[in-house]
Amino acid sequence: MRITAATVTLMLFIWVNGSSQKYEHIEDLPVAHGKFVNGAEKDWLLDPEGMEAGVFRNEAGNEIILSNGIVSRCFRIAPNAATISLKNLHDKQEQIRAIKPEAVITINGFTLDVGGLVGQPNLAFLYPDWLNKLTADPLAFQFEGFTTSAPETRFDWKQIRHHAPDVEWPPKGVKLTMNYRLPDVDAPALMTLAQESGIGRKALFVDDFTEMQPDWKLRISPLHARSSFFNEGKPGEIYTPNNTAVYA
Repeated sequence: MRITAATVTLMLFIWVNGSSQKYEHIEDLPVAHGKFVNGAEKDWLLDPEGMEAGVFRNEAGNEIILSNGIVSRCFRIAPNAATISLKNLHDKQEQIRAIKPEAVITINGFTLDVGGLVGQPNLAFLYPDWLNKLTADPLAFQFEGFTTSAPETRFDWKQIRHHAPDVEWPPKGVKLTMNYRLPDVDAPALMTLAQESGIGRKALFVDDFTEMQPDWKLRISPLHARSSFFNEGKPGEIYTPNNTAVYA
């Protein structure tokens, strides 16, 4: 069994005016500057004049930046595409702590990641100098290109907002389309992708640990005070340092 020639397209939108110019190569994108990386000086809800959205690149040419001066989303595109920043530009508040796939899909019981990077040492925070050390998962859909355009009308909208009779549909903005392709995956690799390692096998015992059953006997290392089989009252979430053990 093999999975071949599978493709996934992700479409992302950012609103507040925007350029209809189409781009397909990162070197052709304008470099992000000014309000698109530092934030706009005014509130677009109070004064939308001059506010706009756009798709940009960084100076190194290895990141795509989607920004409207209010929020920005940044994608590192090699060795695979992954969101590395999602930022509120008003207060520079970063929302990304861990790099994950851009999407996860399931085909016949096999879970497949779309994009993303692996190798982040700690998922609680993200240091910029880690980014160049991250790698692509060979069993994930790989980024193969993008296009930009103006948003198009994908379905009719019955305009019933009587307080905003002049609202436009679709809203003004920019659409970023990102394309991914799955490399050929053969039978041995499919078991790695399996949502359940026991596909085709009969389950003999299941415990979802919604509560702790008395039949379980816990073994918790006494070498560290925080070693535990519980986290915030939930059984089955194990914490213990190196060279200690917790099991049931």
